[in-house]
Amino acid sequence: MRCVKVGVGSAEVRHVARLAKVTAWMETTVSLVGQARPIGVTTAAVLQLLLAVTFLIMPIVVIRYGAKAQAAGEADVVRQGFPADVLVRNHVQFGEQAVGLLLPVAIALCLVVLAVLNLRGNEIGRIGSWILQPILLVAGGLVTYRQAYATRFLESAFKKTGDPTLARIDVKAFVDAALRAYPTWFLPVVRTRFVLVTIGSVVIHILLTGPSATAFFD
Repeated sequence: MRCVKVGVGSAEVRHVARLAKVTAWMETTVSLVGQARPIGVTTAAVLQLLLAVTFLIMPIVVIRYGAKAQAAGEADVVRQGFPADVLVRNHVQFGEQAVGLLLPVAIALCLVVLAVLNLRGNEIGRIGSWILQPILLVAGGLVTYRQAYATRFLESAFKKTGDPTLARIDVKAFVDAALRAYPTWFLPVVRTRFVLVTIGSVVIHILLTGPSATAFFD
């Protein structure tokens, strides 16, 4: 009996290899389509990155121009007939020391890390955002409100002291004098940060809680 040798030719091998490549490509494509990032997650991450930028910019600008702004504010108080140190004695300062960079920079770094994790669909990013954003909403909202609307805040604070001297000071005048020492874009950026810290934090929380975001992170 003659044995028949059954073999696979090179053409068949190449055909099988091509089929394997096509199958692998299809599996990869399906996987990527199934994990497409929702626009809500992208929006939340962008808001976090924008907020991080403001936390980096503001303290640097304050350190750069703060001393000049403080001097301008005190000069206006003197012009009104009050002692220059009345602002410092009542904890009104337009400047910042270098150590003041530490907390804003730390917050900015946290926001950047969380934004990157969210963009990658890492659940740690979403959980971290759920923790950090409410903290920024409450604590950061109070601080940034004082900065964004300094005149309104200081007028209210001076009245609450019951000090007749403080009640006679034209708060708007010395705040405006101090702000003129900063670049013209400074106040809009301060108020933008306030909006991002408050409304932005709420929006981020909602976007990362939606069904599409949950499916993406799962």
